[in-house]
Order: sequence, then C-alpha cells, then structure tokens
Amino acid sequence: MPLMITLMNLIGAYLRYLPFSQSLSEFQIKKLWKRLLIWSICSIGILMFTFKNVDVHIFLYKLILYVVWLPYLAISFTVIKNKILQHIFVMGMQGIWVLFLHTLSGSTITILLQNDLINKNYPEQTELIIYFAFFLILLPIEQRLFRNMLPGDEFFKLKPLAKHISVLPLIMFIGYSLLMLNNLLFQTWSERISRLMLLLVFFIIYRSIMATSQYMYESLISKQNYQRLEQQLISLKDYNLLMQENQDKISIMRHDLRHHYRLIYSLLENNAVNEAMKHIKAQEISLDEAKINKYCYAPLINSALTIYFKQAYKFGIKVEQKINLPQNFTTDENDLAILLSNLLENAIEATKSQISDEKILRVKIQHHDNQCVLEIFNFCDKLIKFDEDGLPIAAAEGHGIGMLSLRSFVKKYNAYVDFSQVDNKVNLLMYWKDNSCNSTD
Repeated sequence: MPLMITLMNLIGAYLRYLPFSQSLSEFQIKKLWKRLLIWSICSIGILMFTFKNVDVHIFLYKLILYVVWLPYLAISFTVIKNKILQHIFVMGMQGIWVLFLHTLSGSTITILLQNDLINKNYPEQTELIIYFAFFLILLPIEQRLFRNMLPGDEFFKLKPLAKHISVLPLIMFIGYSLLMLNNLLFQTWSERISRLMLLLVFFIIYRSIMATSQYMYESLISKQNYQRLEQQLISLKDYNLLMQENQDKISIMRHDLRHHYRLIYSLLENNAVNEAMKHIKAQEISLDEAKINKYCYAPLINSALTIYFKQAYKFGIKVEQKINLPQNFTTDENDLAILLSNLLENAIEATKSQISDEKILRVKIQHHDNQCVLEIFNFCDKLIKFDEDGLPIAAAEGHGIGMLSLRSFVKKYNAYVDFSQVDNKVNLLMYWKDNSCNSTD
C-alpha cells in the first residue's frame, strides 16, 4: 500500500509538472525530479511505519491521501518559483481530474464486486490498481490537456481577475473533497454521478479561462498597438519640429553668411587672429547644433535616437553612443524604434533627477553574426523593484509603458533580457536573433 500511494502522488506531481515543462530548463527539470524521487523514498518509509504501527481505518486512510501529497506540491513550489497563481490554478485542475479518476475506479470496482468478478479482500489496493489503469489509458489525453493547461503569462498579470479565477478550481476541489472525508470507502451512485459531472465542469472551466485569457491578450495587444501608433505620432511630430527648428537656424546662418565673412575679413585685416578664430569656432558650434546626426539607415530609429539624445543634452546628460545597424536588418523598424523611445525616455527621466554629477547615458546597438545586441546604461539613485521576470515594476499606476513595450518585443523576437541595478548603476542588456546580412554599407 505505501508504494502504491507514493506512486499515485508521483503521478499527481507529473500532471502538475506538465503545464510548466516547456518553460523549465534542463537543470530545473532534473532538480525537480531528483527532489521528488528522494522524497518518494522517504515517503514510502514513513507510510510503511504508519501502516505497521497505527490502525489505519477508512477515515484515516482518506486523511492520509489528502495530506501526503502536500510535500510534493511544496517541492514544485521550491523549484518552479515566482508562479504562485499558476501553481494554485494547476493544483485545483489536477485535483478535479484526480477526483474524476477516483470516481471511475470506484465505480468500476463496485460493478466488479457486485458481480463477484474480483476478490473482495483489500479493496483499497484494488481501487488504486484500477486508478493506475485509467491513468495509463487516458495518458495521451492527459498529456495534451495539461501541457496546454496554463493561460499566457499576460493573463496572470491581470490582477485581481487572475487571482479570482486561479483559485476557482481549487475551491471546487476542496468542496467535493470535504464531502468525501468519511468512513465510507465507496460512495453512493448519486454521489458518483455528481462527481462525474466534474469532468464537464472541468472542461467548462478550462475553456472559459482559456477564452478569457485569449480575449485579455488580444485586448492587451490592441492597447499596445494603440500606444505604439501614439508613440510613433509623437516621435514624428517631435522629429518634424526638430527639423523645422534646424532649418530655421540654417536659413538665418545663410542670411548672415556675408556678414560673418566681412567680420572675419575685417578681423584678419587688423591682425586680430584670435578674435577671428573665436568667431569661427562659435559658428562651428552653431552649425553642430543645427545638424541632424545619422546614427543608422532606418529613419524611424534614427529619429528616435536623435530626439532622445537631444533631450538628454538639454538636461545636461552626457551621451555616449555606439550604433552599428546594417542597412538590411530584419527586425521590424517600428518595433525597435518604439522600444528605444520608451527605454530612452525612462533612462533620461531616471538620470536627470540625479543629485550627483554622474549624469551619463550610454547606448550601444550592435549587429554581429546575425545577432542584435542592445545595451543601455544610466544612473538612478532610486531603488528599482523587479518582478518575477526580472523586469522593473512601474512605480505608479498608469506608468510602465516602456516595460510593456519591452515585454512585447521580448516575446515577439524571443529575446534575452537582463535588467540590473548595482550601486545606483542601471544596466539593460538584451540580444535577439536577426537574420540580416552583415553589410553596413
């Protein structure tokens, strides 16, 4: 019996593992099953001692079944971290499925006993054997169902909606389980039919939650697209205004060009070389201020960089940049321009409020061997809080568009991102695959 109970709990742990299996690393998978197997050996010993030294009647037997699976769940929590709502949701759905399997096995053994087709001794062991048989028969369905059990991560970020829906299956499981906690090994047929209806409820809950998740995801995408278009419009307006200001400056310089030539000629004629050089340098500075730098071939990305670098200069922030993007890179120009606009805006906001003189903004965008690398460095003396994905949490409601843009970009391009803050130094490093040629002509 201890071995069979332990095997049943390993089956439950396997079903709870499936929804997370595709997101776990090989190291995490090995770590999870190593701990589960170690505990299983310990559990067999504890159960053997209990069954040998304690009179295990039906109520106590059921109570053991309700308690013995908790360490397995705790192990999953320790390995698959920062996914509490996901664990609760999967736990409830797996519990409902277990009740369904037990109902099938209990109904089967009752029919077999009534027709004297099996030995009436050791009904608990027989019920568990039939339970294992149903589990194996339905294994292909179970694997497909539980692998696709979880809604997207976007759904679980929609609080408190995600909290309420995540606990719903668990509440149903606990409610049915408490009704079964009695001295009867096999329930009445009416109770079994009621539990069989759980399968229908199981699928209704599953489909409803998946439909809700899809709807919320599409709403989120629509919101992101709207913000993206709005950001593009703002960037284009700012860039157009910048171009107009620079054109006005150049027009004035052209108008005054003859005057400047005469002034320089006069200074040189009177041997005032130093004054002439100062005047020439002043004009060079004016020309630099009116110049629009070309950081890359993509116009939207170039405009984003131009606008935010100019903003940084206005706030006294030193800009260090190294941009190397090929002319034919395949990353969507709109996506990268919006991402840069939001990230640079956040970096400038954090840097300009620095009390110290350490106002530096470093931006690197490199393309090498079909891989794009983006790095943004700045100072921030306010402590940044990070979520379970390692991304900053918005300090106030309504903010965080930059992180929303970053999440969307990471998901679309399967990008790696590392956000860190050490000694007020904030660094963002991300890279993603880009199949463009290496030409930078």
